[in-house]
Amino acid sequence: MWRRIFVLAPALLTACLVQAADKLAGGPVVVNVGPHSATIVWVAEKTGEKPALVAQKIALSGLEPGKRYAYDVLGTEAGKGSFATAPEGLAARRGAPRPAR
Repeated sequence: MWRRIFVLAPALLTACLVQAADKLAGGPVVVNVGPHSATIVWVAEKTGEKPALVAQKIALSGLEPGKRYAYDVLGTEAGKGSFATAPEGLAARRGAPRPAR
């Protein structure tokens, strides 16, 4: 089952509406994927009087383990993608600190 996540925070949505020429310059990339969370990062090219590249990210929490999620960054075809959260218990087996012996 797919769940759709639209990654447009209110401030980002306002920027997109005001400057429709802004475009995706890099990414998106999904990082730090766990059973209940993930972070999506991308670079937007801002146009105007002072063009600039701006790194953006959104941290997602409250996700379900082992589920596939779709996202759409900046409403562009290049910004669409999907990822699956890790199964429950995987974080405990990989990367979690081990107790001292």
